[in-house]
Amino acid sequence: KLQMTREEVLHDIAELTSYAKEHYSTVLFSAEDATRSDLNFLIKANQIAVENGATRINIPDTVGTITPNAFGYIVRKNYEALPKNVRIAVHCHNDFGLAVANTIAGFENGASEAQTTIIGLGERAGNASFEETAMSLYALYRIPMNINTRKIFPTAKLIESYCGGKIKIGRLQPLIGQNAFAHESGIHAHGMIKHARVYEPITPELIGIRRSDEVEQIVKQSIKLGKHTGGHALKAKLEDLGIHPTNEQFQKIFNHVKSFGDKGHEVMEEDFLAIVKDVMGELPEEEQYVKIDELTVLTGSVTPTSTVRLKIKNNGDQIEKTASSIGVGPVDASMKAIVKCFEPMSKVKLLEYNIDAITGGTDALGHVSIELMDLETNQIVQSSATHEDIVMSSVLALLKGLNKIMKDKNSKN
Repeated sequence: KLQMTREEVLHDIAELTSYAKEHYSTVLFSAEDATRSDLNFLIKANQIAVENGATRINIPDTVGTITPNAFGYIVRKNYEALPKNVRIAVHCHNDFGLAVANTIAGFENGASEAQTTIIGLGERAGNASFEETAMSLYALYRIPMNINTRKIFPTAKLIESYCGGKIKIGRLQPLIGQNAFAHESGIHAHGMIKHARVYEPITPELIGIRRSDEVEQIVKQSIKLGKHTGGHALKAKLEDLGIHPTNEQFQKIFNHVKSFGDKGHEVMEEDFLAIVKDVMGELPEEEQYVKIDELTVLTGSVTPTSTVRLKIKNNGDQIEKTASSIGVGPVDASMKAIVKCFEPMSKVKLLEYNIDAITGGTDALGHVSIELMDLETNQIVQSSATHEDIVMSSVLALLKGLNKIMKDKNSKN
């Protein structure tokens, strides 16, 4: 790149370092692309810099192409060849994901300064991340540093906000990522409830995340729900909310959470609350007079059509009813088919229908709430249901309302 001979390079190092020393007491010399240079020439260049006033020597892995063992060897050889009052710094790039490992290898072999960046920002794949390097040296090597570690997470979030959405902290990023202190699998969640250090190497408070090792805070902030959730985690979540379901209700909540997670969804707090509310609002098995046996929906380029088969308990007998209907969409068609199927028991009218996405995204749970009137008695009932399929959430909400009407009629007979 420079189109210079080795002699010319050494001459310029001596001249420019001397000039820098005349103006500054601290002078750092950095030989670019050191790890791909001839080692003996690199050492010679660093010695010339020190002889002419450099007080610090930086050894950069400019293109991130070296392994920790090899980098440690280069640092060690320079450390042995230079005066001990000269500080050795390292500057590592992350092209192969080894920036932090190489930086640590440098410290193991004589380096005492690391050039890092918050959240690893830098050219191409970035540099060694400050938070990973600092906490590795602090927690794993017990090296004393003048760093307030409790500022690490807030600082990383501040830098992220300054990046205008172009650079985000990765979900799986060590220490500061969203998953760094999150636990979903049953075994891990159970262990965390027993003792935080079982599955966390440090307390989040140490890097400025507001969560202590108290069980209540672990359950509230770190136990996540999904397809790997176990019974202990779910029980702890429910107890934290002050909810005490029956065994049957607990199993239904558990199945709903697992089913939602199995489809690749993350069960957010709002999703969980909607599932719990849905299950806890269900009528007991003996009070479920209307059940859906089969639902078929056709939609797309054809007129939306729904066919439904219900099992209805009436005066001690169980009958099956089948009906079909068309509508302006699959929800409308399905609701009309169920109402038609139910007509021999009682005529009902849908007074109000509302649907909300619990969380953002096309795969969010849909929560449907309805208001239904029994035209024979003018009784008005309200019901709701939650499901990832809006047709099913609508159908389930309607069935709950019909069951409330049937329960009231049977209680009066």
